[in-house]
Amino acid sequence: MNRFFLLLLFLPIVGFSQRYLWPTNASPYMTSSFCEYRPGHYHSAIDIKTWNREGYPIYAVDDGRIYQIRVSPFGYGKALYLKLKDGRLAVYGHLQKFTPEIERVIRKLQIKNRRYTVTWRPESWPVKRGQVLGYTGQTGIGVPHLHFEIRSDERHPLNPLRFYPQVKDRLPPRLQSLLVIPQDDSSRVDGSFLPRVYALQKNRSGEYVLKQPIKASGLIGFALRGYDQANGVYNKFSFYSLELIINRTPIFRMRYDTLDFSLTAQVDVEIYYPFKADSNRVFHKLYIEPFNRLPFYQRKLGSGLISVNRDTLPFKIIASDFFGNRSVVKGKIIPAPSLPFGLTLTARQPDVAFLGLTLPRPLSLLRFYYDTGNRKWRAAEAFEILRRTYLSDRQQMLVRLPLPTSFNSCVKVRFAQAHFATDERIIPLDSSRKDLTETGLHFLNDRLVFAFRPPFVLPEMRLVLQTDEAETPLPLFNNPKEWQAVLPARLIPPEPFRVALQSEGRILADTTLRIYRFTPGLDQSFRFFHDSLTVSAAANSLYDTLIFALTSRRLPDSVVALYPIVSPQYRFHSAHCALRKGLNLTVKTDNRSFFWRQLGFYALNGRGELRFLGGKADSLQRTVSGRFRQPGAFFCAADTIAPELQLLQPVKDSALSQLTLIQFKISDSLSGIGSEAQISITIDGRFVVPEWDPERDLVVGRPHWKLSAGQHELQIRVKDQAGNSNKILVPVYIKP
Repeated sequence: MNRFFLLLLFLPIVGFSQRYLWPTNASPYMTSSFCEYRPGHYHSAIDIKTWNREGYPIYAVDDGRIYQIRVSPFGYGKALYLKLKDGRLAVYGHLQKFTPEIERVIRKLQIKNRRYTVTWRPESWPVKRGQVLGYTGQTGIGVPHLHFEIRSDERHPLNPLRFYPQVKDRLPPRLQSLLVIPQDDSSRVDGSFLPRVYALQKNRSGEYVLKQPIKASGLIGFALRGYDQANGVYNKFSFYSLELIINRTPIFRMRYDTLDFSLTAQVDVEIYYPFKADSNRVFHKLYIEPFNRLPFYQRKLGSGLISVNRDTLPFKIIASDFFGNRSVVKGKIIPAPSLPFGLTLTARQPDVAFLGLTLPRPLSLLRFYYDTGNRKWRAAEAFEILRRTYLSDRQQMLVRLPLPTSFNSCVKVRFAQAHFATDERIIPLDSSRKDLTETGLHFLNDRLVFAFRPPFVLPEMRLVLQTDEAETPLPLFNNPKEWQAVLPARLIPPEPFRVALQSEGRILADTTLRIYRFTPGLDQSFRFFHDSLTVSAAANSLYDTLIFALTSRRLPDSVVALYPIVSPQYRFHSAHCALRKGLNLTVKTDNRSFFWRQLGFYALNGRGELRFLGGKADSLQRTVSGRFRQPGAFFCAADTIAPELQLLQPVKDSALSQLTLIQFKISDSLSGIGSEAQISITIDGRFVVPEWDPERDLVVGRPHWKLSAGQHELQIRVKDQAGNSNKILVPVYIKP
């Protein structure tokens, strides 16, 4: 990493070497902060509130020259890049328009190139501090606001708040929850191999605490959810810095001071991406994975991962904003190793049960509870240990447990080993109960977790992985919610395998699985369903190992009757994970009904309608190919429907003194309008620049010449990504 950025990252903020002019008079307030999460990238600027209105002037924040103008329907929309006298770049995005002098130059380029999208770098266009350069708007992506960046060079945005100490912020961050993530197949949190969310509560001293300690074993990582606020606005901002301290020793520290555009896609690595994809919750990791190359961390402190062995670990998390307001989380991690547990129901009478138990030693707690209905537990007043045998790390005992008249067939055993967390198990004493029922299958990047509900203990219960060559038991672990077993990627066999849950020689549940694995650094390809589907990954596609499965089914007749579908529905089963590049999918189809250009990948949305996913057809190979980044269902279908056009201005059959504005709406529910090149406006065959706003489905055209009196023909033509086109021919009469 560049030494300049290392120095910048960890110097304390004691002053501001340069103060720039605030870039607009719209307001002194922000609506978004530097390095906030955006889908697939970091927010490289601050956004300034314009009260959902357009047209406020933007100013040169210092002396300099116009370095570049970019105009596009997407991204920053109309953007101006100002090279400042100190060498930095100031960037203004989503503008409504530039000054008239700049507008004239841009319009000439658009007419010359016959495109709305242009990039222009003037040879010399000096400006003075405070000079008006343009006006705020909503071009590109988003509602009206001003996107404002300060960059050290074209690739490295800086936190603009370094140059604006006058921003009012005396409010500390608000913290919501803490996520604890097991890091490998030997790590657990509260007895589970799956991540666990802990709610945070603010106490009277203003600190955040957990309702209960974290019970964990092995290697774990933290991730924090919350947001910052500032005075005068209700917008939610990102943190500026995060720090994790274990046993009074800092082990993790990060700060959003600068960004490298070449690494911005790693925003999905810095957060815990599965929760963002599944439930739109952003948790910032307080640890660094080996493939994380972002420039935010004080790496000499280590990775930030926590190894939980035999000692209780107090921890503190500090979340701060740029102006030094901070919030603190305090808690502790209690080691919770896998405690020995076994059960045999040796005898049962109406009013008493005899239980054979295997428990840890030394034992600091042993209690029994009765289920009196709907999991309402009542403590047993007494029990009797009839026999006890001590082994090296466990003890075996025969217990006589009286049963009350209100007993409802289940008993809960709560026990603890000295100095460790309490554990508990639920035992059915009704031998006729058969409903172990639900089996859950959870895909993590590099391991598969099996979960069994409800959490009843049956004698000799075990999970077995079976192949043609061998039978391998998978250790079962219990937590208050369910039984779990984990299958790491390294043990997954290349051929189909069977997993069976057994008790006393009886199979309670079983399934046959075929799991595949992509490994980072390798070019890999897999074929499915008689070579009708191919999934491949290049060597640089992945950050981490990815296990997955694929299934296929015919879509319901109700869907097939509505849409031109040309393949089965395939479902890609895997964890939601950050990918460096997408996976490549290729489907073979014997299409004979549609133009090949009309074919693409689709999914069904929540209303049962088609949602376009992309894809490109090859008529010679008879395939449809595309790139996917997330698990889910997809299929091939054809888009045979042309875009819809709605003319807003000019009004049809009206006589005008002059035509200065053309406006129309575009809508396409399937493949969509991919680019402005698919939109054409002409008057008497003469080109008019189409200014397209994809978010509002609106196109505006302004003729750059004065129309003569008499009859003219306005033609609007639009084509979607499948090649379907639509057009409007409108006679325009200009009065003499």
